Parts: sequence; structure tokens; C-alpha cells
Amino acid sequence: MINKFPYFPFRITTLWALIFMYASCSKREEFVFEKQIFETATYLDCNTVDCAIIEIRLVQLLNDNEVSNQINRTLETKACEFLNVEENSTTTSIETAMISFNKLYTDIVEAFPEETPPYEALLDSEVQFQNAQLASVLLNTYSFTGGAHGNTTTMLLNFDLSTGRLIFIDNLVKDTKAFSQYVEKKFRSTYTIPSQKGINSTGFSFDNDQFSLPDHIGFTDNEIILHYNHYEISPYADGPVVLKIDKAEAADYFDFNILE
Repeated sequence: MINKFPYFPFRITTLWALIFMYASCSKREEFVFEKQIFETATYLDCNTVDCAIIEIRLVQLLNDNEVSNQINRTLETKACEFLNVEENSTTTSIETAMISFNKLYTDIVEAFPEETPPYEALLDSEVQFQNAQLASVLLNTYSFTGGAHGNTTTMLLNFDLSTGRLIFIDNLVKDTKAFSQYVEKKFRSTYTIPSQKGINSTGFSFDNDQFSLPDHIGFTDNEIILHYNHYEISPYADGPVVLKIDKAEAADYFDFNILE
């Protein structure tokens, strides 16, 4: 049976374009994002051959300048890292990564035709927030390559709009330790963890029973989003753990303007 592309569980919007304004001291420039769609059938004949289900919906800047190109390269690299199933792969082409993922599936089907369920690789993305200094991009991914269940992951990426580079936590906030202590208080309050007890006392699994910030911190118009993926601090069955903090309340902790 030939696989048909199903409804994408993480589809946030249909193809769209958003226009944001970037202001600097000397000039004003429009940054135009458009969601590019890549599917297996774009590169392979899936009408006569059973293909893996691959759908990549990746926001890309249409501007042709150094900052835009840097951001686009990073987003493409993240998509390729998601698709790359081979160890130590350095593929940076979405087309090549999709063909490689599909070949893994067809090789397995050839070896075990009656035992291999359809492989899936789905990615959707959204620009959640942008002002003159930074852009915050959400990537949601789902993959299935056999086993009891698929793997769902959320990535939150923040870009410096003066350079196009990713902003990591040490550069995002003024004092990582102070911010972590502030977030821990919010986390304990949200998940009802007594201050006098260990952070894992109610069932979480932080390393060494010590609170730590997640790898993925992003922004919406009104909130700071702190996202722990499956398995990071809780069992898979519990799903991801998400903490939301009002931006206006915590803006002073950041080296960047995170408000409008």
C-alpha cells in the first residue's frame, strides 16, 4: 500500500507569510518570513514505490542579506539534524537528508517487508515573537522509525537580528545563576513543590536533585516559555513539562529587550 501524507499533528498554520519590521539606528528593513514545504514526493516517485512519510514545513527569510542567510542556514541545519539517522552525518541539504531518511526506510522494508510499519518524519515551525533585537522560532518535530511509539521534540531557537546568530542562555540573560534561582521558585510554585524539599520530591528527575534550566527557552508576545522535552525531567508518559512566565515580570533578567 502506498503511504499517503496524513494530517500533520503539529501543523500550526497553512502556508503563510509574516512581515516584521527591523529597526536600527540608521535604517529600517523588512524581514519577510515564508514557510517552505518539503515532502518526500518532491524528490522521489512515491506513486509507484512505497515511501517514508516526510513533511518539513520550515520558516525561511526571503531577504537576501547576511543576517537572513545566517538564520536560514541555521534553520536548515536543524531540520537536517532531525532527519539525519546515520551517526556522525554532516548533511546540511534538506533534499539529501530526506532522501537518506527514505532510503533507510526502503532498505528495512526490503529486508522485512511484512514487519515494517511506515516511517515518519514531520517538522513544523513558527515565528513566535520578533522585535528589533531578536526573533524566537519554534520547531516541533515528530519521528517514527519503529518501536513502541514515535518521538516528539520541541526546539525553541532565539536569533540575534544584528548578526543572525543563535543566542544561547549565557548570552541571553545577564546572570544565569540569578535567573535559574528565579525560575526555580516559579517552577516550585507552579508544580506545588515545597521549598524545603528536594526538587524531585514530587516525581521529577532533575540530575542530582538539583534544579536546572531547560535547553529550550523562547518567547511569545506576552510570555517566556521554558520547555523540557520528553524524558528530560519526567517519564515519557507524562509528556513534556512547560513553564510559562509573564515577560514583563522577568524582562530585567535579560540582556536583550524581550518586550515589544
